[in-house]
Amino acid sequence: MFTPSSAQAAPPLKPFAQRGTLMPNRPNPPAFKQPDIPRRVMDIPGHPPRRPEAAPDSTEGKKLVVGREIQLSGEINACDHLVVEGKVAANLTNASMLEVAETGEFKGTVVIAEADISGRFEGEMTVSRRLVVRPTGVVAGVIRYAALSVEEGGRLQGSIGSLDAEFEPPAAPAPAPSAAAPGPLGGPAAGPRV
Repeated sequence: MFTPSSAQAAPPLKPFAQRGTLMPNRPNPPAFKQPDIPRRVMDIPGHPPRRPEAAPDSTEGKKLVVGREIQLSGEINACDHLVVEGKVAANLTNASMLEVAETGEFKGTVVIAEADISGRFEGEMTVSRRLVVRPTGVVAGVIRYAALSVEEGGRLQGSIGSLDAEFEPPAAPAPAPSAAAPGPLGGPAAGPRV
């Protein structure tokens, strides 16, 4: 016969145990630690191969990436490396590297050490070291550079000059002075006297 006092005294049975046997309490086994596996960089067909990302160090500095379908406008300063994959309309100062990807567009004024253009740049650019225009790159506007590399297919439009040579952007043609225009009788035109 079953009595309530005897049922309370016996420990409960563990699930999936053989009928009538008790399972001893065991400590949990130590957690399995999965080893760190380095990430594999996948190349996307039709796009330039990605560079494997190096461990961040103090020489990399401040990097800003404007991703695809992102639009940014304004003033950008204190950025060491700017990567443009979207659209940027800005003035860039105090930077050392500008990289415009194939999908990127940059409009504005840039004073920089190095530039690598695979997309489109419009505006005024002064490059103190090296300007590289890739096969899909278009650079339009007033461009001054120390060293220039244009790959086959890359295009330059506008006023382009070396920093070594004396470079003046083209000025608008001056209007003809009115004093030199002939008068009604072939003489100089009468104009206001000063």
